[in-house]
Amino acid sequence: MKFIGYILAVAVCACHCPAVAQQIDQWPASQRYVADEVVAVVGSSMVLLSDLRMAEDYIKQSYIERGYTGADPEAEALETILVQKLLASQAAIDSLTINTSQVDDQVEAQLDAYVRSKGSVKAVEDYFNRPIFSVRDHLRRRLTESEMARAMKNKVEEGATVTPSEVLKFVRRLPKDSLPMVPEQYVYAQVVKYPKNDDDAKLNVKEQLLSLRDRILKGTSFSALARMYSEDYASASRGGEMDPQSKDGFVSPFAEALEALKPGQVSEIVETEFGYHIIELLDVDGDLYHCRHILMRVRFDPEDRERALTLLDSVVHKVRVDSLSFDDAVKRFSDDVKSKQSGGVVANSTYDMYNIPRLKTNRFFRDELGIDYEYLRGLQPGQMSDAFESIDQTNMNELVKFVKLVELIPAHVATFDDDYTQLEDLAVSVKKQEIFDRWLDKKIDEMYVRIEAPYDKIKLSNPRWNK
Repeated sequence: MKFIGYILAVAVCACHCPAVAQQIDQWPASQRYVADEVVAVVGSSMVLLSDLRMAEDYIKQSYIERGYTGADPEAEALETILVQKLLASQAAIDSLTINTSQVDDQVEAQLDAYVRSKGSVKAVEDYFNRPIFSVRDHLRRRLTESEMARAMKNKVEEGATVTPSEVLKFVRRLPKDSLPMVPEQYVYAQVVKYPKNDDDAKLNVKEQLLSLRDRILKGTSFSALARMYSEDYASASRGGEMDPQSKDGFVSPFAEALEALKPGQVSEIVETEFGYHIIELLDVDGDLYHCRHILMRVRFDPEDRERALTLLDSVVHKVRVDSLSFDDAVKRFSDDVKSKQSGGVVANSTYDMYNIPRLKTNRFFRDELGIDYEYLRGLQPGQMSDAFESIDQTNMNELVKFVKLVELIPAHVATFDDDYTQLEDLAVSVKKQEIFDRWLDKKIDEMYVRIEAPYDKIKLSNPRWNK
């Protein structure tokens, strides 16, 4: 079961990822399946031959890309689908809910990808040998099942934590050649200028939001306006809708505004670290708040941006010729409160966004640096970049900055003292897998499972399936 979690994600992608859809379109006609038969039944859900063959072909391709040899893609594919069916069935029994609007958006994105690839709706219908409404229903069922399975797996694994002593024991049990390699890491500092946040700029944003709020109260669709105007692009594509979560999952001003609303009500303007919002509460289920919002932010005007770039370039020059220390540059010119308190050194808040404070660090992997990497990669420790335009770690707020490379930590084998967070993550992932495997063994025994001949002869890693 070691790779089930990974393969499950790959198989799910095959159901609704546009890139995968394009790969599937390129498969020979002999690898497309119209006629079907039942391979297995899990609970009240059937595993069809077409699903098995599609998953098998995708796994074969992933083996080729990763250089795997000697594995059995048919067995991997069947066990992956069986696990997903069991998870989805148990999710239904437990009455777990998913974001159906997000599923609908992904279904439409998949359909759009097929229409662009084939050239017309008619061509898509011919390809699937069914009318477009049937294609849509088919995709919705698949994606709903995969999301239910994901929700169930998260529920099973929630609360899996380890103490430092458990991490130490875990590391000591690992063979030395099994310790993970930690990629190259960067520690850096910055001097930041944000857009001029004066009263006029704030007033302009507030007036725009008040106008949108007035239109909503007069009957205009909140979701339509969110799609057109919200600067939270992840939720804007869903009409401003956010996943249901407890109030602790929102920043405090946002959470306080939600608490004051009744379902169907729209808030006044709410200011947070992300910008300015108007919020509509959709419903409350226990401690879960389901809402949508429209976000707008104060942005640079062109002249303000040029002034900030010119100012910071002059500051860089002064630091380089020793007429100004970097620490003084941070104190006098940086607008970023968090890094200013640590002499400009940037804290990695990537994990803070997921409310996991145990992972606070000032080290960054390359893929966590975003735009900043382009300006850090050519520097030696102690050197600074020129001023450049960037965005903050929320990927939302514009800014102008220059950066200084403090330390470059080469790739190395993880050690308990220097790389605790990476080893903790590994220990937690192993613990989650152990919890999930025990739960799965129990559920296979409890749930109705039947694998039809000749597929019951396929050798699966968990022998409980063949009962």
